[in-house]
Amino acid sequence: MSPDAPPPPPPSAYQPAPAYSPAPASGSVVRLPAGMTLWDLIGFIIILVGAILILVGFLLGEAAVAALGSSPPSPSTYQNDLEGFFTWSGIGIFLVVLGWWLRVMLFPIIAARKQPSSSGMAGPAPAAAPVMAPPPPPVAAPVVPATPVCPKCGKPTTYIAQYSRYYCYTDAQYV
Repeated sequence: MSPDAPPPPPPSAYQPAPAYSPAPASGSVVRLPAGMTLWDLIGFIIILVGAILILVGFLLGEAAVAALGSSPPSPSTYQNDLEGFFTWSGIGIFLVVLGWWLRVMLFPIIAARKQPSSSGMAGPAPAAAPVMAPPPPPVAAPVVPATPVCPKCGKPTTYIAQYSRYYCYTDAQYV
């Protein structure tokens, strides 16, 4: 490259989509959405079937109400429509409640019991919470006794921390 050559252009943000290739029909694997188990799917299908049966029941009930508006329906037709409404709606409500109960209550309990342990024995005991050591006592300044007086001259002495002794400057000696 010559020294006057411009820098290369930045990479393109556009990436073409990969070609679509359907999964092979034999031996294909169905993947559930993240976080969903087979038990969740079964419960969801039961709830869905129950909701469809509730809809069918309401449609039969609507047929019974519509029959009232037209020519006088036969009592057996009206009664059959109402029986269908209560029967199908009742079964649908039962299935919705059953599916909810299975998904929320029963299947999580079953899944928790079937959790395999690695060695067949109970897992390691949970680690104890760390205990904080008490803070160290505050470091006190060295205790300096009351200033003694020089035995020769009677004047106060000065404490010299380097030697941990008292010194009399008048007599030039340690006490």
